[in-house]
Amino acid sequence: MRLHQYLNEDTWSYDDMVSLIKSNCNPFLKDWQSTYKYNFLYSGRKSSKDFDIKTIRKNRKPQNTSLDIHNIVDDWFYREFGVRARSNAMFGTFNRSMAEIYGNLFIVFPIGKYVMLSSDKVRDLYLKLGTELVDYTIWADFKVNEEVKATIINFLEKSNYKKNIYNLNEQMVICKKYYMIHGNYNHILKGDLLR
Repeated sequence: MRLHQYLNEDTWSYDDMVSLIKSNCNPFLKDWQSTYKYNFLYSGRKSSKDFDIKTIRKNRKPQNTSLDIHNIVDDWFYREFGVRARSNAMFGTFNRSMAEIYGNLFIVFPIGKYVMLSSDKVRDLYLKLGTELVDYTIWADFKVNEEVKATIINFLEKSNYKKNIYNLNEQMVICKKYYMIHGNYNHILKGDLLR
């Protein structure tokens, strides 16, 4: 069946899900086998569907971070990697327990070309910046001056962010669309993807 036929469905069979992932996620599956050593990329979500196709939100606004800090960080990622990783990405992790904190567990597969950015030194950038810079109680309204801006940039430069690396920290996934399959399929999915 064609991809557009699935987009109008509310439910998919497990075999359909596996077929779509194998057909449309080749760059990620190649890295999944070599770089990520067959470890799944997870994301915690409010959804209760077994399978879904999502589009990356563009120009995502921060919920709890000041817009000034968000823009400084986004601008740094753009200068270093050519992407605004905080406003045009999906957030995931190879750490199942970390993902479960944010909601129902889903396994994520970027469709087509993708890039993931992560640091082996930063588990969660939002939390790390908050502990490095300011008390969380005033985080969303925090005002940035040149000294704070320099501190943020210095922190980012020392954080060792890289593309498509495996670690158990936050992964900023840049792609157009991605599949989400419920974490309940974790125990059988690996074998089916390798067939």
